[in-house]
Amino acid sequence: MKKSQNILLRLGLAIFGVLFLVWLTLPDVGSRPPARVSQCKNNLKQIGLALHNYHEVYGSFPPQFTVDANGKPLHSWRLLILPYLDQQGIYRQFDLSSPWTSPANVDLSNEPLSVYWCPYRKDEQIGSFTNYVGVAGENTVWQGPRATSKADLGRDLGSVVMVVEVADCHVPWAKPQDIPFETATGGINSSHSHAPSSHHHQGVNILFADGTVKILKAGLDDDRLKKWLVVPD
Repeated sequence: MKKSQNILLRLGLAIFGVLFLVWLTLPDVGSRPPARVSQCKNNLKQIGLALHNYHEVYGSFPPQFTVDANGKPLHSWRLLILPYLDQQGIYRQFDLSSPWTSPANVDLSNEPLSVYWCPYRKDEQIGSFTNYVGVAGENTVWQGPRATSKADLGRDLGSVVMVVEVADCHVPWAKPQDIPFETATGGINSSHSHAPSSHHHQGVNILFADGTVKILKAGLDDDRLKKWLVVPD
């Protein structure tokens, strides 16, 4: 009897060892759907924290973009918060007086930064693109070179959208470009290529002005979405 038990024990250990080796050959856990959803949300939380840290230093959130003496856009807000995303090294090398595509900046602008792209994105699609953009327009958080503060956004920061996820976005992170209000109000996961969208089955990750990240599902009432996208009167 004891001999049979030892044989069963050894057999069980052998099966466990084989299963463990198979598990080790599986894709990294970060590539599995639940982990990717979590990482995407974490990216937005980091961006939200960086925006608030910027606010603590300058008394406002960064402008949507900086401009030159002629009013031509130079750099995105995503560049301005790099020091608060542990990317001081890249930030210090930028020539902030010249455009993001200038010879002095183009190589830096092409650096892939994982905090700016959803882990669902395939390696060959990453490049310098971002999946996280602001919604720009009159009465929104992002109004060109004009910076907004917490006071401008009213008391309920948790009802004002700051950054939205766009699944197949082709906007480089350093480019002074976001999505217009009219595009964003087209709905969650709408047919428009630059509308708020996601490859997550749960819905689209959205960063609100209080730093929280919520998942908005397709079919969300359009009026409710529009209300969140504008600054309260």
